[in-house]
Amino acid sequence: MWYFQDPQSPSKPDKVTALVRKKDGTNESQDATIEAGQQVHRFEFPATPQSAVDEVLFISGTARCFVIGP
Repeated sequence: MWYFQDPQSPSKPDKVTALVRKKDGTNESQDATIEAGQQVHRFEFPATPQSAVDEVLFISGTARCFVIGP
């Protein structure tokens, strides 16, 4: 999954966590350091099939959001 920052808003370095909550009640997560000016980061969970995913959250130092998509 891809994490995007708004290119119109100046960004500061931040740590972002991608949290995958699976249908079996377990979670997987990955952390990434997003540098100032970096607009895109890709999180990959190759061992987790899409059919096993219940929801995905992005958590940063300033916000938390859920991911909508297939």
